[in-house]
Amino acid sequence: GTAPSDFIIDYEISLYNLSEHRLIQSPENWTSFYVLQKKKKIILAGIHFHISDSLASSPCRSPFGSVESSSNLQPIVLYQFLEYIESALHRKGIKKIVIKNPPQIYHPDLQALLQTFLFNLDYQVINAEVSAVFTVNIPFHELSKGWEKRKRRQAEEKSFIMKQHSPDQLEEIYHFVLARRQQKGY
Repeated sequence: GTAPSDFIIDYEISLYNLSEHRLIQSPENWTSFYVLQKKKKIILAGIHFHISDSLASSPCRSPFGSVESSSNLQPIVLYQFLEYIESALHRKGIKKIVIKNPPQIYHPDLQALLQTFLFNLDYQVINAEVSAVFTVNIPFHELSKGWEKRKRRQAEEKSFIMKQHSPDQLEEIYHFVLARRQQKGY
C-alpha cells in the first residue's frame, strides 16, 4: 500500500523508486510493500511493483527497482519480507515476479543479501547485465563545455550561487523545477 506519511524513511530512495519517477514510468497499477517499525514510526525497507495482467515487475521501465532498505534492518526480517511479498503477490493472482536489482556497487551489503535470499527463494537470473561506475575526481566546472561554460559565467556574473544538494532534498528540487516548467507552459 501507501507508506504512512508520518513515518520517517530510514534509507536513501533511488531516483527510480521515487513516487514521481514511478508515475512517469506508468501512472497506475503500482503496488508497494514496506517494513515498518511502528513504535519508532520508521520505514526500514520498501519495494514497488508495477502490476500488468499476471506479472509484477520492479521496476516498470527503469534501469532498476528492487528492495531498498535501512542498514538497521535485520537480515532475517529482509528474508521474511521477501517471503511475504511473494505470498501476497501470488494471492493477488500474480504468476511471475520480476525484480531488477541495481548494480552491486550502489549498496554492496544489501545487494549481496538480496542475491543470496532471492536464490534461496528459487528466483532465477534471467538477464545479467554488465555495468560500469566511473568515479569523477574533477571539479564540476572543469567538466563543462561550450555553452555550459558560458551559462555558468553568466550565472556567476548575476551572483547566482551553485552548490551540490544532498539526496534528501531531491524531491523538493524536483517539485520546484516542475512548477517552473509548468508555469512557463513547458
